[in-house]
Amino acid sequence: MDEDKSILTVRCSRSSGPCQGVIEGTTENDQDRKIYPSEDMTSILRGYCYLKMCEGEENGVKISDYVFTNKRRELLHPDTFSRHLRRL
Repeated sequence: MDEDKSILTVRCSRSSGPCQGVIEGTTENDQDRKIYPSEDMTSILRGYCYLKMCEGEENGVKISDYVFTNKRRELLHPDTFSRHLRRL
């Protein structure tokens, strides 16, 4: 997330397929994707990042460059959100 502006930059993509596992690669057209979230979403994301920074300082660990990770600071599986939504 750009510090001065409300711009979220997507530099890579993650997907999973049958018999392939998780695949990480460039975006579909090999270019960074810029997302301009609303002020409310920007506030939520900045608050979440601040929380992660505080947790990292408390535990003496470097925070991940990625926004969404699990408790072990590993990237989430690409199907995580789909699985949760299917349960609803």
